[in-house]
This record gives sequence, C-alpha cells and structure tokens, in this order.
Amino acid sequence: MPTPSNEYLTSDELRLLTHRGTTEMQINQLLRMGVQFELDRYSCPLVRYNDAKQYFLLMAKPLPRGLQGSA
Repeated sequence: MPTPSNEYLTSDELRLLTHRGTTEMQINQLLRMGVQFELDRYSCPLVRYNDAKQYFLLMAKPLPRGLQGSA
C-alpha cells in the first residue's frame, strides 16, 4: 500500500499508464480512459495508485509490470 508521500503515480508510471509523454496528451488520454486525476500547481496530472488500480480492475486488464509493485 502506498504511503501518503507516494500515493500518486510517478511521471514514469503515468507515461506507462497513458502511453503519452506530454502533459496535455496525458490529460486528454486520462479523460478518454475515465481515470480520475487532479492537477498539481503546474497543471500536471496526478493519478492516485488506487484510481489507476480501479481502472485496470474495471477494464479487466492485468496491471502493467511497472505498476504491480506500487499498488
């Protein structure tokens, strides 16, 4: 279980989840995917581990290898 200091996906994990590299494209992809997120003070998306896990459970997909140990 993530601790409060790392309850959000890292930037690498976010790229793995969205398959997108830029902030704008990540936001658009997260919206299409229906994954809940919030924006930080720099307008970068923040996705909680539990929200990413919920997405994969709803889609009946296994967690990507890079996210398995984090959630």
